[in-house]
Amino acid sequence: MRAIHFRMVVTLAAGIAVLALDAVVPRGVATWLLQIAVVWTAMSWATRRELMVVGLWCAACADAGYWLSLSNGAPRWFDFVNQLLCIGAIMMLVNIGIKERVAQAARSAAEAEVRVLRGLLPICAQCKKIRNERDEWEQFELYLRRHAEVEFTHGVCPECAKAWAEA
Repeated sequence: MRAIHFRMVVTLAAGIAVLALDAVVPRGVATWLLQIAVVWTAMSWATRRELMVVGLWCAACADAGYWLSLSNGAPRWFDFVNQLLCIGAIMMLVNIGIKERVAQAARSAAEAEVRVLRGLLPICAQCKKIRNERDEWEQFELYLRRHAEVEFTHGVCPECAKAWAEA
């Protein structure tokens, strides 16, 4: 838990450091790419909520850096489009990170739901009952229903139906 708080503090401080750098260099120098690098780095460890915080923080710092930086004489529309690209790229990275976290959570939930029977299963050669962990013999269907979360439907195969009809 402490490591995550430390990462958040360092990440937010990196956003401020890029803001300070942005304030001293003229517009047109793509210091906002460093804000994107901060968000990209956070994608490797941050939760969804932390990623949203980092993304909003870096977008705000990039926007503040735009207004604090010195004009370079480029047309205003060029600076504005550059700033929109910056904020759009940051929000796109946050969106990708959030979707990735949602997919990871769904994958983890699916993996937790899957149960696999492994190993040797003691079965009676005559009646096909299974010996359970309490050394009691129980029906094959009951054992599997309890251990593999399956339900059975019963039918009669053609060979058994023929043998049963002839008997």
